[in-house]
This record gives sequence, structure tokens and C-alpha cells, in this order.
Amino acid sequence: KNIYGGGSAAFVTKDGKVDIKISGGTVGDVFAGGQGGDGAIVAPDSGKSFTESQDLFGSMLGTATITIADNAVVTGNIYASGSGFEPASDKKYDTTKNAYLGGKADISIEGGTVKGSIYGGGRGINKTGYEQCARVDTGAEAKVTLSGGTVEGSIYGGGEIAKVGSKTQVVISKGRVKGNVYGGGKTADVTGSAEVTLS
Repeated sequence: KNIYGGGSAAFVTKDGKVDIKISGGTVGDVFAGGQGGDGAIVAPDSGKSFTESQDLFGSMLGTATITIADNAVVTGNIYASGSGFEPASDKKYDTTKNAYLGGKADISIEGGTVKGSIYGGGRGINKTGYEQCARVDTGAEAKVTLSGGTVEGSIYGGGEIAKVGSKTQVVISKGRVKGNVYGGGKTADVTGSAEVTLS
């Protein structure tokens, strides 16, 4: 199963705080944000609108901390933002700009094993029109720190098909990365600055 710091077609406000700590057991993907839509939601009737902007669905506007320690096993990936969502054609509503990080997210790997990769951004959708989906917004902050444990994939300062509009930071002091370390994202632009520190 996956873990989301945000909601499914719901969001964490600017004053909200999410703390995810996994020190044992096995989980799938881990997201600081939420999912940008939900199969149970349909577009409003003509002339009506959602109570909140669709751009907020699955977004993290507050502060999120993800810590992996001890004997935890993450079989998937870890993301500092949310997961993009494309609704079914019969429930169409706009999810092209949501599931984004507008606040601050810190990912700290102190121990355990991450079998996938770690992203300082979100998981976007590889489709024209979704370029703003699951982004790290301008002014937001995302940081990935490795001080122990093993990452079997790679570490990216940016997102997976999800752009970063602010500073990305990767800090490595201990631990093991079997893949590569990138200041930027995977198939995703970083329009801010990218910083990688090895100490």
C-alpha cells in the first residue's frame, strides 16, 4: 500500500503539518502530498463549480516531513510532492495543475531500504497539458537527506515527469545509493537552482 501525506482530491492547508515516520514494516510509494483526483468524484453540473479550486486537489501547502529509519522497507519510490491523476473520460474535471507542493517537504533517510528512487518533487503524468501537475511550486522548498540506509534506485533533486520551480537540495553524509544522484529531476525541468552536497 502507498502512503500519502495529503488527501485524495483533498489538500493540506498552509498551516497544516504532516509527519510520516516509517521505522519498520513494508510500504509501497510514499508521497508528501496527496493524489490529484479520485475515481468517486465527477465534474460539477453545468453552471456549478467545486467548493475549492481543482488546482488544490492532492496538494501540500503546509509542511511535510518523511523519515525512513531502522528496518523499514519501501518497495516503491518516495516523493516530496503529490501524485498526478487523470480522471476517466466520463468524469472529466481538470487535474492538469494540481497535486503540487506549495509549502515545505523534507525527506530524510536514516536507515532501512528504499528499493525504488527518491524524488525531491512529485510524480507527474507524461501527457501534453500536464506540465504543471505534481510540481514543486515557485517559493516552495524540497530537501532530500541521506544519512544511513540503502537506496537501490537513484536520488533526484527534482520530480518524476514533474517540474521544480524553486531550489532543489540533496545532502548525502552516509548510506548507500546503488543508482545515481541527480540535482535535477527525471524527464523534468528544474527552473530554480539544484544543489548536491556530499559530506
